[in-house]
Amino acid sequence: MKSVFVSYVYEDASHKEDVVGWGEARRLGPVQVTSERRDVRQDGERRIKRELSPLLKGAAAVVVLIGNDTHNSQWVGYEVQHALSHHKQIIPVRLPGTRGAAPSAIRGVAEVAFDPESLRRALGT
Repeated sequence: MKSVFVSYVYEDASHKEDVVGWGEARRLGPVQVTSERRDVRQDGERRIKRELSPLLKGAAAVVVLIGNDTHNSQWVGYEVQHALSHHKQIIPVRLPGTRGAAPSAIRGVAEVAFDPESLRRALGT
């Protein structure tokens, strides 16, 4: 089973929950969807990295939800850089009705539509 980490900004949490639901319903193929489990921003940078690092390391792919403010997120940028440095598959997914840029490190990567079939194909499952 392929593990997939979902990177997103807080404002797009409902879309992250959609992806989690698609995974649970097996609409993405044989995958396990993970993401941050709780908001630890108030505990500082060190704690955030300690929470994210094992989730990112265990993932075969990182799905980056691209919304209006994704490009401004320090933590989405951290997750993308972590994925790149560990040679993970990165899949930028364009959220409906948004126009914001992708994080600079993945602006050249083709975006996938926000629907389970497109994401399943991109994951290769």
